[in-house]
Amino acid sequence: MVQLGLLIVTLAAATPSGHPDLAAAGAAVEAGRFYDVLPHLERARSQPLSVAEQVEALELEAVTQAAFGRNAESTRAFRLALTLDRSYAGPRESSPKLAALLMEARRLGPLPPVLVPRAPVVAPASIPLATATGAPPRSPGIVHRWWFWTGVGMAVAGVATGVALAQQRHAPATTLGNQVLP
Repeated sequence: MVQLGLLIVTLAAATPSGHPDLAAAGAAVEAGRFYDVLPHLERARSQPLSVAEQVEALELEAVTQAAFGRNAESTRAFRLALTLDRSYAGPRESSPKLAALLMEARRLGPLPPVLVPRAPVVAPASIPLATATGAPPRSPGIVHRWWFWTGVGMAVAGVATGVALAQQRHAPATTLGNQVLP
């Protein structure tokens, strides 16, 4: 959590976007709700964006990828921003980690324009999408797991077998036979 706190970028000083999904993604970054950012960016990129909005989306993606510890993806997003705007200066206020990633992107240089993605960004499979509350979705409860019900079935079968065996009446095996006592 401390690492995420160091990565939060204050984008309020930047020019606010007129695009609602980019504005929502920016607000999610400011609030530290990084799980909300990628779905907003995906919706924004499904529509035509100006160059300035594309650069803003790439900056938000770079910050989010850095927050998830995906430094290569963050550097790539910064390089794409440099491809679109050679004078791109990066976030106005950023953590040392973001500054280092941007410096690495500048060292590597912009990507060739052919490699600029046209498809929307999708959250990686290892990162669950956020619920409406902004928290990551919970894993299914124990009662929704197959192994839980297998164990319950085995326990019930074991108890039933034990009860059935305990209630059987056995005549003791003896060689004396049946005798009537006075």
